[in-house]
Amino acid sequence: MNISLLDQRQGVRSSSAYAIRVRDMGGRALGQGRTANISERGVLVLVNTPEDMEVGQQVLLDMVLPGVSGATRQDSAHTVTYEARVANVRYIGQMLGVGLELIKKVRNGH
Repeated sequence: MNISLLDQRQGVRSSSAYAIRVRDMGGRALGQGRTANISERGVLVLVNTPEDMEVGQQVLLDMVLPGVSGATRQDSAHTVTYEARVANVRYIGQMLGVGLELIKKVRNGH
C-alpha cells in the first residue's frame, strides 16, 4: 500500500464482506458488490458496474448486515442505508474499488 492511501484513512479498518448496492441520490442503481473493509467513518466497496463513479459524488449505500444471534433465536439479515461521499475510485482487477466516506445513516431497517 502506498503512503497516499495510508494518509487518506482515518480510524482502524476491519476486513469484512457484506453485500452492498450503491445508488445515486435519486435512487438509481449504480452498482452492486461487497465490502472489502470498513471503519467507523468509511468503507471500501468492490462493485461490478459499467459506470464510473466520480470523486465527490454523493451516493446512497445499502449494506446488508448479518442478523443478531440470540440464545434461542437468530434474526434475519437487515439492510442499513447510508448517505456517503465518493472519496476515491480505482480499478482492482475486474472490479471498481470505491472508497466511501459515510456521512450519515438514513435507514436502519429489516
